[in-house]
Amino acid sequence: MELSQNTPEDIVKSINDVIITISYTALYGG
Repeated sequence: MELSQNTPEDIVKSINDVIITISYTALYGG
């Protein structure tokens, strides 16, 4: 995994993706 451009916006976007995935799993997942 190469982090050539790791801007704060990219970090926030990644964190948001993880939070959304966890939230969907908690709400709709088994």
